[in-house]
Amino acid sequence: QYLDIITEGQLQHHCVGASDTYMLRMAKRESWILFLRKAEEKDKPYYTIEATDSTIRQAYAAYDRKPDWDEVKPVLDDWMQQVKKNFRKVKKEEAEKAKGKELLEAAG
Repeated sequence: QYLDIITEGQLQHHCVGASDTYMLRMAKRESWILFLRKAEEKDKPYYTIEATDSTIRQAYAAYDRKPDWDEVKPVLDDWMQQVKKNFRKVKKEEAEKAKGKELLEAAG
């Protein structure tokens, strides 16, 4: 995965693969780096996106060009709705695991 991000940055000629900032944010679960592709060109970089659990933090095409928001906004809005739903589920599961771990430690 790390190599995918480095490759993305090299192909897109932007900083995502050349900076530890994004890796640290992902390790802390503050944000995630995602690759948006066109359906007919799945192997060709289109936009690189940094997203949190609730919003798109930034998005860039090659050479730091901004996206054509009229084109990608509907796709990203639909996608973010699913992301928010998934994060609520994951956070709930993590809270339940943490609660169970606390109970085991208290009993142990």
